[in-house]
Amino acid sequence: MTFCNVTIDRTEKDRFLNELSSYKRVHIKKSERVQVSEKSKDDALLLTLIQELERETKSLQVELDISDKTLDNMPVNEKVHFEATDFKDLVQGVSEEIHFYLNRVYELKKFIVKARIELENVHMLEICYKLLDTININKYNITFLDELELRLFTTFSKNEENLHELFNQAVFPNIYRTMSVSKERIAFFTLYP
Repeated sequence: MTFCNVTIDRTEKDRFLNELSSYKRVHIKKSERVQVSEKSKDDALLLTLIQELERETKSLQVELDISDKTLDNMPVNEKVHFEATDFKDLVQGVSEEIHFYLNRVYELKKFIVKARIELENVHMLEICYKLLDTININKYNITFLDELELRLFTTFSKNEENLHELFNQAVFPNIYRTMSVSKERIAFFTLYP
């Protein structure tokens, strides 16, 4: 039964309680604290899981470029809700969820890398077609090259000097031409008997 409720500032709490106890009208009961027993193997395992969960959470935040502030300001209806029978079950559920999203992020990154490589390949093909177009070689004209072979390649720009040395030898009669694709890449074709 409560006769009154009192709100006391934390800074004044200790002083107020000491003052009341000095009148011997109030008994201050020590708070009952749960005695923590020695850590069992389950507790150690749970602590390890929690630390791993924290690392994985930070990793996922870094991968998704999400700050702690963004998570704190997230509306409740957008947060994932878990039902768990105990704390260990909750930690494992959250860990599985984080693993799922981390794996999705890694898969998407691999997909993006593959897409960039394919885009670069398409760009290389476009440059190669432009190179052939500069000398008026197309699908129709190439059918008349019965006695000559035409090869089209791309390579790194640092190999350009080696190409000039290779193609300028009299032992290997050919016609070649190079074209810059980017800072690191060049395209070249060669006609030879």
